[in-house]
Amino acid sequence: MKVFVDSNVFISASVKNHPKHDRASRWLANARQKKTQLYTSAHSLLDVYSVLTRAPFQPPFSPKAASEVIEKNIVGHFKIIDLSASESLEIIQNMVAKNLRGGIIYDAVLVKCAQKAGIRNIATLNPKHFTRLLPDDSYSIITF
Repeated sequence: MKVFVDSNVFISASVKNHPKHDRASRWLANARQKKTQLYTSAHSLLDVYSVLTRAPFQPPFSPKAASEVIEKNIVGHFKIIDLSASESLEIIQNMVAKNLRGGIIYDAVLVKCAQKAGIRNIATLNPKHFTRLLPDDSYSIITF
């Protein structure tokens, strides 16, 4: 099975006092052990770094600690999908067509990456963000 993983799953699995830490970290561990093909976006690497280094987690993550989390838990375990400039412009055009604004564009980036990789299973803590972006009901959202 192929699964595209949202950055919020990585973040909750990395923060021990996050309310969904146990479930997210167990799910990621099980997914790796069952030989699930795991994917994420290049944008998610940046998002994980940004959130880990700016959110008021206790204890806080230093830039070095956030980088180590990304290297240890994502790179090497996940196939990382990136978008071209034309694919990014296509996302903007789709946002305009749906009259969507603001930060949802970052979830649209993840949907586009999943589509590019041919993946229909998306793991996230925010299913509502994705359901309004998915092109049809052939996609499955895995939540915790």
